[in-house]
Formats: sequence, structure tokens, C-alpha cells
Amino acid sequence: MHLVGLQAENFRNFSTVQLSFAKHTNLITGSNGSGKSNLIELIYYALFSRSFKTSEDMNLLHWKESYLRTQIEFQRDGVDKTVVVSFNSNKEKKVLLNNIPEKFSVLFRESSVIVFSPSTSQLVKGLPSVRRKWLDRILVRVDREFTSILYSYQQTLRNRNALIKRKLIQKEDYDLYDLLTTNLVSLSSLIRKGRQDLIKMINAVISPTVSKMDLPMFSSIELKYYHSRMMEDPSLLAKEEIKRGGTLIGAHLDQIEIFHGDASVRDFSSEGEQKLISFCLKLCEFDLIQVKTKNSPVCLIDDLFSELDEDRAQLLFKYVSSVSQTIFTDLTGRLIEADKVIPLTREENTICLP
Repeated sequence: MHLVGLQAENFRNFSTVQLSFAKHTNLITGSNGSGKSNLIELIYYALFSRSFKTSEDMNLLHWKESYLRTQIEFQRDGVDKTVVVSFNSNKEKKVLLNNIPEKFSVLFRESSVIVFSPSTSQLVKGLPSVRRKWLDRILVRVDREFTSILYSYQQTLRNRNALIKRKLIQKEDYDLYDLLTTNLVSLSSLIRKGRQDLIKMINAVISPTVSKMDLPMFSSIELKYYHSRMMEDPSLLAKEEIKRGGTLIGAHLDQIEIFHGDASVRDFSSEGEQKLISFCLKLCEFDLIQVKTKNSPVCLIDDLFSELDEDRAQLLFKYVSSVSQTIFTDLTGRLIEADKVIPLTREENTICLP
């Protein structure tokens, strides 16, 4: 897969953007505050109709503007595709794939992108929800059936939470509660199987992956999955959930922890080690998606040389850029040569390059 062109209006600090991309390496360069990270975020948003930084699209609107619009063209398996996303201050969003309205979940199957950024280290040191979402995003891209299962689970969870907040006043509420509980448990089982199978695959590729970045000391890294526990007395579950105001069982409460030998990486590794391990795990994601989809993901790499030492950064960049289209940011652009350079200045709010 590779990106061809991008147009946008009123996204973050950009009033207009019109770009074409080189098929291999693309460098976004400029001083601090010029919008390099915003442009990486814009590319991701244009492909998936959501940001990897914020869940609030309102935060993405250009200053005092009431709408944003993005359009991105890419090619996958020799087929040209176009995604158009529009959003306005009334919180109305539309997504078009080749001029046909689609749900955002479809976009995750149509294109494939791996993001390496300063927030990548949250994969190790962040909350368990960060790791759950990471696994789920990979599964959505490689397993069409999992997408349907996850959507059904989220719907069931929302309905069950709404019912709990009504405090199960009527007898019919308890009948529906029992049905939703049965469905939630069944769907949790399927989600857990998908996640655990994926973790086995990730653990199997960690050793060869860390060798690509010359990090043999991390070959014993392992992900472990922990189910959330159900209450021993199911009859007390409804009372406790009404008291706490939400669902207390299910796959959305499971935990994924990362170990280096017997030690938890989150609790016992240094900040530098956590960054390195996080980037290695993202590289595992890259390799797995490449194998499963028979397609190389586009790599968006933001501020790489501030996150990794120069030698390791060069190793990661050399590997991913040899097999995929790479778009990366750097203050000066002196450390890596690129097929195309996209220069930004702090004063600019318009990008228009051939």
C-alpha cells in the first residue's frame, strides 16, 4: 500500500493542505510549532476518520472555523482508492470511500498504517486500556470476523450500562439484564480468544524483531493476558453494578502486561528501556500486519530522533523504509535522506506542494 495525495481544509493549524507523496520516503521538516506532528495526525485522520491523539473531533477544527474536510488517495493491490471525511461544529461526520458512504470501521480494513510517535511509549507505561485497544486495532485489520464481534460487544456493553443506570426498576429490566449478561460473557470469550491468539503470535516474533534494532537484551520480552474475574456469587453482581453504576465483568476489563523475564516492564524498567520496548512492539505489529495482509503498512514516524538514540533510530528507519512507504518528521532533516521533502514554517497555515 502507498499514499498518493492529500487535500484538507481547516485541520488544526492548517487552513488548506494539498500534497502528493513519494512512493518511498517522505520527510516533513520544520521548526518546533510549525505543525509537523499535526500533519502526521492529519494523514492518519484522513485514512481512518479519527485521530490517534484525541477522541474529540472538535479539537481538530482550525481556529474559529466551523468545519473540516479531508481527502486522501492511496493505492492498494494495484487498486486506486479515495477516502473523504467531513466534520462540522454540529458534530456531524460523513465518511465516503470511493464516493460511497461507509462506517469508519470499514476504513481500518481498507488501509494499513503504523504510527511511531512520542506517545508510543504509552504502550508499555500506559493504562491497560491502551494495550487492549492496541491488540483490538491489529485484530480489526487482520480478521474481518473480529470486527463484527467487537462491534456487537460494544453495543451490548452500552445497552447493559444504560440498563444498570436505570437501576433495574421493572421485572422486564431483569430479564433483559440476564440476556445482555449472557451475550456479554459469550462475546467476551470470543474477544479473549482473538487477543490471546494474537499475543502468542507477537511473543513468537519478539526475538527476531528486537534483533533488527540490535537489542538482544530484550529477546525475553513477553506479553501476558489476564482475565477480569467474575464475582463468586452471581446473585450479588447486579446489586454491585447498580451501586457502582456500570458493568463489572467482561473483556473490556481484562489486562495485558509486558514482562522482561520475571519483571514487569511498566514497574521495573527505566524510561529509556520502556521507549525501546514500545518501539519494538510496534515493529512486531508492522511485521504481523505485513504477513497477515500480504501488504506493507505505511509508516508514519513522528520525531524519531528525540525518542531513540541515533543508531537505533537509523536501524528502525532503514528496516521499515526498505519495505514500505515512510513519512517521517525531523527538525532539520540532516540525518536521513528522503525522496521528497515537505518543509513547514511556523507562520504557514497553507501547504501546497507538487
